[in-house]
Amino acid sequence: MCLCVLLLGCIAVITYLSLSLTNQNAENRRLSSRVSLLQNSTEFLTQERERLQQETARLENQTAKLQNLTHDLIHQRDQFNWTLQVIKSNVSKFCPNNRCQRCLSGWLPFEDSCYLFYDEPSQSKTWKTWDESQSYCRTENPFSDLVIIDSLQEQKFIHDHIKNYYDEWHGFWIGLSNQSNIWVWVDGQ
Repeated sequence: MCLCVLLLGCIAVITYLSLSLTNQNAENRRLSSRVSLLQNSTEFLTQERERLQQETARLENQTAKLQNLTHDLIHQRDQFNWTLQVIKSNVSKFCPNNRCQRCLSGWLPFEDSCYLFYDEPSQSKTWKTWDESQSYCRTENPFSDLVIIDSLQEQKFIHDHIKNYYDEWHGFWIGLSNQSNIWVWVDGQ
Protein backbone atom coordinates (compact mmCIF):
# COMPACT_ATOMS: atom_id res chain seq x y z
CA MET A 1 0.00 0.00 0.00
CA CYS A 2 2.80 2.27 0.68
CA LEU A 3 3.98 1.59 -2.75
CA CYS A 4 0.59 2.48 -4.13
CA VAL A 5 0.51 5.75 -2.31
CA LEU A 6 4.01 6.48 -3.47
CA LEU A 7 3.03 5.58 -7.02
CA LEU A 8 -0.05 7.80 -6.80
CA GLY A 9 2.04 10.61 -5.37
CA CYS A 10 4.57 10.23 -8.20
CA ILE A 11 1.78 10.21 -10.79
CA ALA A 12 0.30 13.35 -9.23
CA VAL A 13 3.71 15.09 -9.22
CA ILE A 14 4.40 14.00 -12.82
CA THR A 15 0.96 15.18 -13.91
CA TYR A 16 1.48 18.46 -12.14
CA LEU A 17 4.95 18.90 -13.66
CA SER A 18 3.63 17.88 -17.09
CA LEU A 19 0.84 20.47 -16.90
CA SER A 20 3.28 23.02 -15.58
CA LEU A 21 5.69 22.25 -18.44
CA THR A 22 2.87 22.51 -20.96
CA ASN A 23 1.89 25.88 -19.50
CA GLN A 24 5.55 27.01 -19.54
CA ASN A 25 5.90 25.89 -23.18
CA ALA A 26 2.75 27.81 -24.11
CA GLU A 27 4.08 30.89 -22.27
CA ASN A 28 7.46 30.50 -24.03
CA ARG A 29 5.74 30.30 -27.43
CA ARG A 30 3.65 33.37 -26.57
CA LEU A 31 6.75 35.29 -25.41
CA SER A 32 8.77 34.14 -28.44
CA SER A 33 5.98 35.35 -30.69
CA ARG A 34 5.95 38.66 -28.82
CA VAL A 35 9.77 38.97 -29.09
CA SER A 36 9.55 38.26 -32.81
CA LEU A 37 6.83 40.88 -33.19
CA LEU A 38 8.90 43.42 -31.22
CA GLN A 39 12.00 42.65 -33.32
CA ASN A 40 9.98 43.21 -36.50
CA SER A 41 8.64 46.46 -35.06
CA THR A 42 12.18 47.52 -34.10
CA GLU A 43 13.47 46.77 -37.61
CA PHE A 44 10.56 48.66 -39.15
CA LEU A 45 11.08 51.64 -36.83
CA THR A 46 14.85 51.61 -37.52
CA GLN A 47 14.20 51.65 -41.26
CA GLU A 48 11.58 54.36 -40.84
CA ARG A 49 14.01 56.44 -38.74
CA GLU A 50 16.69 56.10 -41.46
CA ARG A 51 14.15 57.05 -44.14
CA LEU A 52 13.08 60.09 -42.10
CA GLN A 53 16.72 61.10 -41.53
CA GLN A 54 17.33 60.92 -45.29
CA GLU A 55 14.16 62.90 -45.94
CA THR A 56 15.23 65.47 -43.35
CA ALA A 57 18.66 65.79 -45.00
CA ARG A 58 17.01 66.15 -48.42
CA LEU A 59 14.62 68.81 -47.10
CA GLU A 60 17.46 70.70 -45.37
CA ASN A 61 19.42 70.65 -48.65
CA GLN A 62 16.36 71.83 -50.56
CA THR A 63 15.77 74.56 -47.95
CA ALA A 64 19.36 75.77 -48.35
CA LYS A 65 18.95 75.83 -52.14
CA LEU A 66 15.68 77.74 -51.81
CA GLN A 67 17.29 80.24 -49.43
CA ASN A 68 20.11 80.80 -51.94
CA LEU A 69 17.59 81.15 -54.74
CA THR A 70 15.54 83.58 -52.66
CA HIS A 71 18.67 85.62 -51.93
CA ASP A 72 19.56 85.66 -55.65
CA LEU A 73 16.01 86.63 -56.61
CA ILE A 74 15.96 89.44 -54.05
CA HIS A 75 19.26 90.71 -55.45
CA GLN A 76 17.89 90.51 -59.02
CA ARG A 77 14.70 92.27 -57.95
CA ASP A 78 16.73 95.06 -56.36
CA GLN A 79 18.86 95.35 -59.52
CA PHE A 80 15.73 95.45 -61.71
CA ASN A 81 14.15 98.09 -59.46
CA TRP A 82 17.32 100.18 -59.66
CA THR A 83 17.41 99.76 -63.46
CA LEU A 84 13.73 100.68 -63.67
CA GLN A 85 14.35 103.85 -61.65
CA VAL A 86 17.27 104.80 -63.93
CA ILE A 87 15.12 104.15 -67.01
CA LYS A 88 12.20 106.12 -65.56
CA SER A 89 14.54 108.95 -64.66
CA ASN A 90 15.99 109.07 -68.17
CA VAL A 91 12.57 108.70 -69.80
CA SER A 92 11.28 111.64 -67.77
CA LYS A 93 14.36 113.66 -68.78
CA PHE A 94 14.05 112.84 -72.49
CA CYS A 95 10.26 112.75 -72.66
CA PRO A 96 8.85 115.62 -70.59
CA ASN A 97 5.07 115.95 -70.91
CA ASN A 98 5.03 112.63 -72.83
CA ARG A 99 6.83 114.19 -75.82
CA CYS A 100 10.18 112.58 -76.41
CA GLN A 101 13.09 114.72 -77.51
CA ARG A 102 16.33 113.69 -79.09
CA CYS A 103 18.38 115.57 -76.49
CA LEU A 104 17.82 116.73 -72.94
CA SER A 105 16.59 120.26 -72.40
CA GLY A 106 19.52 122.66 -72.86
CA TRP A 107 21.57 120.15 -74.88
CA LEU A 108 22.27 120.66 -78.60
CA PRO A 109 22.07 117.88 -81.21
CA PHE A 110 24.83 117.26 -83.75
CA GLU A 111 24.92 114.16 -85.94
CA ASP A 112 24.16 111.21 -83.59
CA SER A 113 25.11 112.94 -80.32
CA CYS A 114 23.91 115.63 -77.95
CA TYR A 115 26.16 118.33 -76.48
CA LEU A 116 25.91 120.41 -73.33
CA PHE A 117 28.00 123.57 -73.20
CA TYR A 118 28.18 124.21 -69.47
CA ASP A 119 28.46 127.94 -68.78
CA GLU A 120 27.46 128.23 -65.11
CA PRO A 121 30.78 129.84 -64.07
CA SER A 122 29.68 133.12 -65.62
CA GLN A 123 27.09 133.30 -62.85
CA SER A 124 28.98 131.72 -59.96
CA LYS A 125 32.53 132.81 -60.87
CA THR A 126 33.70 129.28 -60.02
CA TRP A 127 35.32 127.19 -62.74
CA LYS A 128 35.44 123.42 -62.63
CA THR A 129 38.62 121.36 -62.97
CA TRP A 130 38.86 118.67 -65.67
CA ASP A 131 37.90 115.97 -63.11
CA GLU A 132 35.01 118.05 -61.75
CA SER A 133 33.77 118.68 -65.29
CA GLN A 134 33.89 114.98 -66.15
CA SER A 135 32.06 114.12 -62.92
CA TYR A 136 29.42 116.77 -63.70
CA CYS A 137 28.90 115.29 -67.19
CA ARG A 138 28.46 111.79 -65.85
CA THR A 139 26.09 112.99 -63.11
CA GLU A 140 24.02 115.13 -65.48
CA ASN A 141 23.42 112.15 -67.77
CA PRO A 142 24.80 108.67 -66.90
CA PHE A 143 25.43 108.04 -70.62
CA SER A 144 27.53 111.18 -71.19
CA ASP A 145 31.16 112.18 -70.79
CA LEU A 146 33.48 114.95 -71.85
CA VAL A 147 33.50 115.30 -75.65
CA ILE A 148 35.69 113.21 -77.93
CA ILE A 149 36.26 115.16 -81.15
CA ASP A 150 36.24 112.74 -84.09
CA SER A 151 36.02 115.04 -87.11
CA LEU A 152 36.60 118.55 -88.39
CA GLN A 153 32.81 119.00 -88.68
CA GLU A 154 32.41 118.14 -85.00
CA GLN A 155 35.28 120.49 -84.11
CA LYS A 156 33.60 123.29 -86.11
CA PHE A 157 30.22 122.59 -84.43
CA ILE A 158 31.85 122.84 -81.01
CA HIS A 159 33.82 125.97 -81.97
CA ASP A 160 30.63 127.65 -83.21
CA HIS A 161 28.81 127.02 -79.92
CA ILE A 162 31.36 127.97 -77.26
CA LYS A 163 31.92 131.41 -75.87
CA ASN A 164 35.25 132.97 -76.62
CA TYR A 165 37.35 133.89 -73.62
CA TYR A 166 40.46 135.96 -73.82
CA ASP A 167 42.48 134.68 -70.89
CA GLU A 168 44.14 131.40 -69.96
CA TRP A 169 41.89 130.70 -66.95
CA HIS A 170 38.60 130.36 -68.80
CA GLY A 171 37.32 127.94 -71.41
CA PHE A 172 35.83 124.50 -71.88
CA TRP A 173 37.19 121.04 -71.17
CA ILE A 174 37.26 118.25 -73.75
CA GLY A 175 37.66 114.52 -73.11
CA LEU A 176 41.42 114.48 -73.62
CA SER A 177 43.87 114.13 -70.72
CA ASN A 178 47.60 113.69 -70.26
CA GLN A 179 48.36 110.34 -68.64
CA SER A 180 52.08 109.74 -68.10
CA ASN A 181 52.99 112.14 -70.94
CA ILE A 182 50.56 110.41 -73.32
CA TRP A 183 47.40 112.19 -74.47
CA VAL A 184 44.41 109.86 -74.07
CA TRP A 185 40.71 110.37 -74.85
CA VAL A 186 38.17 109.39 -72.17
CA ASP A 187 37.29 106.27 -74.18
CA GLY A 188 40.90 105.05 -73.85
CA GLN A 189 42.05 105.88 -77.40
